[in-house]
Amino acid sequence: MWMILMRGIPGSGKTWLSNYYVEEARKLGLSSIVRSTDQFWMKTGSYVFDPDFLGEAHKWNQENVQSSINACVNWVIVDNTNTTAWECQSYVEMAANANYNVAFRSPNTSWAFDVEECFQRNTHNVPFESIRKMKERFQSNKNIANHFLGKYKNKYSIGSNFNDYSYDLVTV
Repeated sequence: MWMILMRGIPGSGKTWLSNYYVEEARKLGLSSIVRSTDQFWMKTGSYVFDPDFLGEAHKWNQENVQSSINACVNWVIVDNTNTTAWECQSYVEMAANANYNVAFRSPNTSWAFDVEECFQRNTHNVPFESIRKMKERFQSNKNIANHFLGKYKNKYSIGSNFNDYSYDLVTV
């Protein structure tokens, strides 16, 4: 059982990569689901963002992720920006409590950290300055994994799959 935390700035390719993992799970005969805070903002087929409800949107997504864990979905994919450890915290905690392995994944697109290109590609009209700030605060997958490894030292160890774009914590 895996929780796959997608990480990256808007427009970097996280949703494409999430969908790729869904297809890979299907090929392996595993259940999977993508959970995204963006889904909260979908109203009659259109994306309608309201910053006044951001906290509620994240809580809604966390509840959906927990429901997926409770249903024993094999791969729970969280398609959010998750730029810092604190943004990943509640998801890693849920995974740890349920004995799920945790995979931190970032798109390895050539434009993944090109703010101008991501601004052009993002589908939710995230302002340029917001994307720039997300890039500035982005912590590497290695730093994020090590942060949680320290916090859950009796629960996880570093898996064999790691590079700039992916880092795994596996249950011990």
